[in-house]
Amino acid sequence: MSGTQKLFVRSLILTALGPLYNDILLIRVGKFAVTGVHLALVVTVIAALMSRRRINGILALTIIAMIFLEISHALWFGFVSKADWLMSFAQYLVYTTSFVLIAGVVLDLADLREIAPWVRKCALIFGGMGLVQSVLYNLGISAALPVSMRIRVYDPFSDPRAGGFVPIQGLATEPSYFAIGLVTLLALILFFDATAGSPVKGLSRSAVPVLLAAIVATFSMTGIIAAAAVICARIAVSSTADRVRTVILTCALAALLIASGMGRPLRERLDKIADGADDSALVRVELGARLFLAPARDVEAFFLGTGLGMEARGADEYFRLYREVSLPPPEADQVKIHNFPTAIKYFQGWIGLLLYGVLLGTMLLVLRGSWRPYVVLLCFLIVFHFASGLYLVPGTWAMFALWSLLRRTQLTMIEPPEPGPHSS
Repeated sequence: MSGTQKLFVRSLILTALGPLYNDILLIRVGKFAVTGVHLALVVTVIAALMSRRRINGILALTIIAMIFLEISHALWFGFVSKADWLMSFAQYLVYTTSFVLIAGVVLDLADLREIAPWVRKCALIFGGMGLVQSVLYNLGISAALPVSMRIRVYDPFSDPRAGGFVPIQGLATEPSYFAIGLVTLLALILFFDATAGSPVKGLSRSAVPVLLAAIVATFSMTGIIAAAAVICARIAVSSTADRVRTVILTCALAALLIASGMGRPLRERLDKIADGADDSALVRVELGARLFLAPARDVEAFFLGTGLGMEARGADEYFRLYREVSLPPPEADQVKIHNFPTAIKYFQGWIGLLLYGVLLGTMLLVLRGSWRPYVVLLCFLIVFHFASGLYLVPGTWAMFALWSLLRRTQLTMIEPPEPGPHSS
């Protein structure tokens, strides 16, 4: 692998892991915060421009249609000069065109398999950092970025959901985003373990346990449920020996969790969710579902949505549903949607959602061979769509580009050798 290709794959992975460090503020340009994730995207794009590329025509045409739809909507309904739309559309334009460029880079199997060791190193760095932060937090020592370097000030010591423990957020704006980034690493590790075939040595063997422990330490039910789904997907397509090892590891971590006392607040939180008494779960799940199914206020909203950054145009309906779903007293002062289908329908209508479906289908379609190696990534992608509303962020589009590269190159699963006639 050349130096440019190595730079490309490493910066691409770092960009795709954006939720892990999206609180690192570099500079503010008006209301827009430039973060470390944006810097990683710039490096990735530069490396992509220096690499050999073969642009996927269907992906490019779909993105062009999505951009054209958004511009036409803004022009037709007269909000093309609104600052909120301009800022959101500029991000959308940069992220989607970067996606097409990055997804077009030509890599071979050997190049992609070089990603596996780098992913494990990232897992040890971010997961280890999270565990150190957890120890310090629970000793009463603040271990967050200085306020001047952060986008959003989150106080983990005042979070009541961890039952006396202090949840970690790493370098992210909140624990749930840090958990999503950790689960992204977990899914990549499990995928490459089944396909890359590169030996795992030394400290790298502890990457998965470190990740799982850090995910639990976030006390994010979104992250914990996503991690459980990814592990179940891996077990479903594994050999018997791999299944046994995964189950043993999971049981050992569960035992440690119970022994540490961290299992109690998690069980209590699950009970609250089951009883419909957890406000975060109600807002993330029920509000998202009701907003998706709510009748459109007019023909424009049905076909085209509110327009990017123009959530105020549909805010009355959002806050009405929020007040019906949320536990009193309602605290929302801005529109926040926590799943992709609802966010896209809200901002870009059914036409936008249809184009996004075409994009996903093209991106995920396996060109040849079996779906089986991709079950873990597919499971994660499904969970990711309903675990966050991170649609207009660079990390999401970098992750889509990575998925597209993996799909195009078609890694195959490593199967255990069949026992020979003389084996015992």
